[in-house]
Amino acid sequence: MAFLNRLWAILPSFGSPIQQDSLFLKQNQALGAAATTTVTLGSLAPAFSKGYVRVKIYGASVAAPTVTSVQVVLNDGTTLVLVGSFAPVTPTGLLSIIPGGTVIGSTDGHITSGAAILTAPSNPFTPAMVGLPISVSTAGTGATILYAYILSYQSAGQVTLDRNAGATATVGVMTLTGQYGNAGVLGTSVGGMDILFPFEVDIAATSCSVLTTLTGATAVAIEDVEVSTTS
Repeated sequence: MAFLNRLWAILPSFGSPIQQDSLFLKQNQALGAAATTTVTLGSLAPAFSKGYVRVKIYGASVAAPTVTSVQVVLNDGTTLVLVGSFAPVTPTGLLSIIPGGTVIGSTDGHITSGAAILTAPSNPFTPAMVGLPISVSTAGTGATILYAYILSYQSAGQVTLDRNAGATATVGVMTLTGQYGNAGVLGTSVGGMDILFPFEVDIAATSCSVLTTLTGATAVAIEDVEVSTTS
């Protein structure tokens, strides 16, 4: 679902916040099955020594994976510093991506990979939907579900989303849904994880890597990473 509330806007700190999304933000990164996936934000400039790293995991596959560890490592090109570690004794289970919410239109949502324009011949959109969360089946990275917000309304058959599709979908199921694909069922699993790691280190970091390990033979999920610092 990406980050609706950005760290640089909601967390106070000394100095002027740096907002360079091309460097300090990665969204819709695919996490693989039974493996450790590394998401790296590199060549960060200016270098930094304090701030926050936010990690969001959501959009779990129907196989309902568990998260066994999340590690956050900063690097200045020579020294590696571990600034965050989440490794519960009992792995955290995630709910599957069956989205709760209201399905709109027919199964005719069309969006092209790398684009944010969503169209539908069934004309299901209204101006009141601007700002609402929406999911589009098979339009996310690796043909998973794409989670986004409706950024603007053009017509009953076309809206613009707040993020680009990771895959082309021609018969997508469109659902006005929640942030984590949570069907609203409470239990031992959660809809998604949103973790904040504050840090202050004795290096001038220029790179941040997040190492995330999932378990589950066919499990997949989506991860967003944001670094917030000041100049």
